Amino acid sequence: MTNHRPLFMQPAGGDPDNTYTGTEMRALFAAAYPYQGVIRMAPGAYLVAQRGAGANLSVDVAAGYAVVTGDDVAGQGNYLCWSDATYNLAMPAAPGSGTRFHRVGLRVKDKLANGTWTTYEFIPDVVQDTGAGFPAEPASFITLAQASITAGQVSYQTAQLTDLRQPAEVIQGATRAANSAQNKTTTLTGDTVLTVPVAASATYEFRFNLYAASASTTSGFKLGWGFPSGATGNYQGISTNAAGGSFFAPVSLATVTTGLVGGTANADYGSWFSGIIQTGATPGSLQVQYAESVADAANGAYILAPSSLTLTRIA
Repeated sequence: MTNHRPLFMQPAGGDPDNTYTGTEMRALFAAAYPYQGVIRMAPGAYLVAQRGAGANLSVDVAAGYAVVTGDDVAGQGNYLCWSDATYNLAMPAAPGSGTRFHRVGLRVKDKLANGTWTTYEFIPDVVQDTGAGFPAEPASFITLAQASITAGQVSYQTAQLTDLRQPAEVIQGATRAANSAQNKTTTLTGDTVLTVPVAASATYEFRFNLYAASASTTSGFKLGWGFPSGATGNYQGISTNAAGGSFFAPVSLATVTTGLVGGTANADYGSWFSGIIQTGATPGSLQVQYAESVADAANGAYILAPSSLTLTRIA
């Protein structure tokens, strides 16, 4: 076992300089961000988009901060990758037939860890589909998007770019600054504000503080969840107006809860929910969904500010 010197210790006068390896410096990033991904995804960091100056055989990669885990060699550590301007990335031309699905991401090139490289840098990069389908993610690389192109196409446009960014933060959240639109049907509506990204193959604890209202004396409030394909989990809650009592035992994320709010303009300030979500191979988002329990076209159910959704990654 090696006890590494704590970072940034300054020697006293007359003592030799303290030196640190790159791996020891990267331990700081691993402690702050143990999982690789994009930092502060919501504002669009490292979003892959159609070329802003006009669609062609390239894509724009937005500026941002990201963490990439080096896995060329064991114990390589986490790299902080920072870009302060949009990067235009050249992309492959269309194939002679069929469709290709290319992987766009950030690649760390560290010559010390991988002698294939001649530099010490990171770059936006593309891993090409050569005909076998969406290629595997290489070492020391994080995926930002899938970019598809079909025979005969001469540019990459928005519809061909699938966002595959995953969050690096351990704790994420969203809060409503204003009330949602009313949903006057029993069909669940996804709340675009109370939507928090989740990484693939990860486990999160979540808490949802719900301030809700139903403008109807009969309809009530219905709560559901949106989540990525392959994800599983459960949730439980406490609500002053919950049917059958103030508490309900854990149920699957796929279960819709009804009757949370009733009464004209009745705000329910006593609803708290907690749960677990475990994702599969597909990243995505955990999203709050809402509707009326019973249809009342003249009124509606809505989520009030400052309802909040907070996720903590635990694995």
